Amino acid sequence: MNEFFVVESVGGDVVEVEFDSGLRSELPAAWLPGAAEEDGYRVEREAGGLRFVPDPRAAHALRERHKQTLLDFSDKHDE
Repeated sequence: MNEFFVVESVGGDVVEVEFDSGLRSELPAAWLPGAAEEDGYRVEREAGGLRFVPDPRAAHALRERHKQTLLDFSDKHDE
């Protein structure tokens, strides 16, 4: 299973991101050189750590998750 995140904002030494799980966090800007708002990344696990790989599918995956969450929420209130 791929894990994705999208950059929400970049400010100084901190990059605010949203993961496909819905978790929002801050990462050091040094971990994502050249990151800009709405850039997407794939998280890859490797021995001893993680690697963040630019991935244009990440933003799409996150938007689809948001759409599904809204649909699920709407369905629960229609019952």
